[in-house]
Amino acid sequence: MSHAEQERIPTAGRNSPALATVLCADEAMLAASGELDLPRHDEIRAALAAAVAVDLTLDLSDVTFVDVSTISLLAHAAENRQAAGRRTTIVGCQPTVRRVFRLARAEHLLCP
Repeated sequence: MSHAEQERIPTAGRNSPALATVLCADEAMLAASGELDLPRHDEIRAALAAAVAVDLTLDLSDVTFVDVSTISLLAHAAENRQAAGRRTTIVGCQPTVRRVFRLARAEHLLCP
C-alpha cells in the first residue's frame, strides 16, 4: 500500500487510547488500543462511519478490555455492513478479549 493510496484518519484525542483508520482503495483497517467500552462508543461509531463504503478489518491486538455493549455495537455494524455487501473482519484479539466475545455469544464475529 503506497502513501498515495492510503489515508490515515485518527479518531482519538491526545489523552485517549488510539483508534485509527487506514483507508486504501476498497478496504480499511481500523486499529484500536486500550479499553473499548461505553465511553468510547461515539469514537467507534465515527471510525466505522469513516469506513462505511469499504470492506473493514478491525485489529484489536492492542485492546485490553471490551464490554458487551461494544460487542453489540460491533455486531450491529457488521450486520448492517453485510446487508450492504461489505465485509467486516475482527482480528488479533487477546485471550481475555476473545473470552468476552465468547461469553457474549459473539465469537462468530472473530477471525480464527
